Amino acid sequence: MEARRVVVEGPFVFLCMALVVGFRLHQAESDEAERRGHETGITRYRRELKPSNRDKVIVFLGAHFGIFPNYEFALLCGLVVRERAILAETPQTVLGRHGAVLPNSQAGTS
Repeated sequence: MEARRVVVEGPFVFLCMALVVGFRLHQAESDEAERRGHETGITRYRRELKPSNRDKVIVFLGAHFGIFPNYEFALLCGLVVRERAILAETPQTVLGRHGAVLPNSQAGTS
């Protein structure tokens, strides 16, 4: 049993060491490219992703969660959001947009 473990562990350790060396070489090349001003794949991805995730909150309720823009969360909490009030947006319209409708209730009240 011990001999089989060594036979499996040895190549696995060397494989992991080789992967780490390869990753560090790739990371060094990417860092050098960024310092020279070249845009790498990950920096471009992060830059493009940043605006789409700005001004959002994650709300957890038991086993469920939702990702909402700040103004929708404020509306669902019962606050008045001036820009959305002009558009006549209510908590019910927010819930309807996400496919969740509370029967006979007002959002933000108990």
